[in-house]
Amino acid sequence: MKKFNDRRVDKRIPAILDIACSPNSTESIEFFASSRNISEKGAKLITPRALVPGSKVFLSFSLPSLKSKVGITGLVIWTTPSPEKYGWYNTGLRFEMLDRDQKKALQDFISYRSERPSKISPEYKLHIVSERRQSKRIFAKTSLSLIPDLKGSRTLAVQSKDLSDSGLCLLSPEPLKCAQNIIVSVEDSTSGKNMSFGGSVIRVSMSADKKGWFEIGIKFHTLNKKQKTLLQDLSENS
Repeated sequence: MKKFNDRRVDKRIPAILDIACSPNSTESIEFFASSRNISEKGAKLITPRALVPGSKVFLSFSLPSLKSKVGITGLVIWTTPSPEKYGWYNTGLRFEMLDRDQKKALQDFISYRSERPSKISPEYKLHIVSERRQSKRIFAKTSLSLIPDLKGSRTLAVQSKDLSDSGLCLLSPEPLKCAQNIIVSVEDSTSGKNMSFGGSVIRVSMSADKKGWFEIGIKFHTLNKKQKTLLQDLSENS
């Protein structure tokens, strides 16, 4: 099975553009977003709501080389809470079915901005650097149970990809919302009982490993000594 590759090979340049977003080209504007970078194949936006990876959104924005606005359909690849603006979300989009004029306009814009790079505020750069994880992550393929609503009314069977003492990455059959609080349940092989870990969703994207599933990044809340020991045991035995 061919894996989805999220690693970009196209050139992206910083670009702050006002973008009108709607479910499709025939419906009225639903919300406004702002780009943070753009390429011929996609863009990173900051949006006032969390968009679901795999969903599509129609974008309308202006480029200097075109007299009329560009209308492009974007496929949501990933979303994560924005460190730049509280309550907003960083969203990665891949453009779909661009016509010749749209491609040419994007190419001209990128070429122009590459020669005259825009300035990004020091505060924004600082936030991006601080997003990088400090804890060492270890590959760990383990079956887990996840309670997405904290009420215990339903449980998802999920699978971990990697973990550390600060969080984990897992595969889920359905997307979760960024900033959503969840509980991850792991069986303790020593006692045979389940141990629960509280955490928050910090990233959602389409899985490259399992078609139709989603890759979820979770940051743990404060862990006690037993929880940390169990995580270490899982890492060593995986």
